[in-house]
Amino acid sequence: MTNLSGNVEAKENAATSAKVNGVKDDKKRDISCADATPKRSANAMSLYAKDRHKRASKSLGYVLTMATPDAWEGFVLVLKARLTTGERQALAMAALVTLDDDTAYRTASAAVFGVLDGEVLS
Repeated sequence: MTNLSGNVEAKENAATSAKVNGVKDDKKRDISCADATPKRSANAMSLYAKDRHKRASKSLGYVLTMATPDAWEGFVLVLKARLTTGERQALAMAALVTLDDDTAYRTASAAVFGVLDGEVLS
């Protein structure tokens, strides 16, 4: 640029003269949207799992939290509605294998035959 006296002035870089332009480095304006919520990265379960599996696993979380006999009875209905026979077999097997032999046997007897320690459950 040329000034009135005919001298050529060097153009000033705005990025290097922040203080001259009135901008303070420590108090820069936040230009994010007020209603913007932080985005969470999608996990593999939310991306690839079948809807029926997500619903069954969510129900499991609820029933474990509530921990009442009524909740467990309701969970049986959810499992029947959402999982295949093979999936329920695998789930039962995985749960029974975690128990000691005596407890696993008694649990399976109660589930299959309605008998616990030789007494019929009502």
